[in-house]
Amino acid sequence: MSKIGVYIPSYSRPNSCLTAQLLQEHGVDFKICVREEQLNAYSQQFSVDRLVSIPNSAILSDWALPSTRTFIKKYSESQGEDWHWQIDDDIKSFRIKEVIKRKYVKCSPELVFDTCKKFIDKYSNIELAGISHGAFANFSSVPFKLNKQCSTVVCIKNNNGLYWREKTIEDTDYSLQVLSTGKCTVEFCAFCFDAPASCSQEGGCTDNYNKQDKQISQIRAMQRYWRALEIKVNRKNGSPRIVTSSIWKKFNQRLEKK
Repeated sequence: MSKIGVYIPSYSRPNSCLTAQLLQEHGVDFKICVREEQLNAYSQQFSVDRLVSIPNSAILSDWALPSTRTFIKKYSESQGEDWHWQIDDDIKSFRIKEVIKRKYVKCSPELVFDTCKKFIDKYSNIELAGISHGAFANFSSVPFKLNKQCSTVVCIKNNNGLYWREKTIEDTDYSLQVLSTGKCTVEFCAFCFDAPASCSQEGGCTDNYNKQDKQISQIRAMQRYWRALEIKVNRKNGSPRIVTSSIWKKFNQRLEKK
């Protein structure tokens, strides 16, 4: 059986790390990964054995999330883990879709993690999987989607040489990196997660979401890295966004059973 860890990247939310509170409530083993200067603040709320300190030398740009995610993956690899979960720090709950009523009802994180990993283990070519956001889950009639972007709550294969690149839209870029190797990504729609609206909480990446110059820089980096995909841009609520709907259609690899 493969070894797997659960990690929460967190920034400036020692008193509102919702994911850690949820996992702790359900008895799930996990680590919170925080910048070294915030270790003391988090230790006031969580036991030291729950915390992993990210040295400042590991943060390579002022948009710190790609560096943080890369640090976590390398840390997980150093622990001898074959896979790991990275879960954003603002997850309030998980839900499962009932077979009969077709409605989502709350469930334990363990059920989500275990069921998804059992599915992944049936196939030889899945290297990234994610859970649907509760705001969009009801629009799906299938239990999972193939070769889509995975973000926020993700299960990541280790030791494949892939890491997050600086100053990109890191979840989109990492999903594309996986797909460009011929491997598959899976978005599970049988489960969903619930989180506060973007930018509604202090801490995390809220400040960066509100800076259009950084958003434009990210988009330009994506267009440079993925010229062959001819990434287009539109605006949503006045902010620039890449048009991703047509990107995923370019990848048609199928699942391969072990």
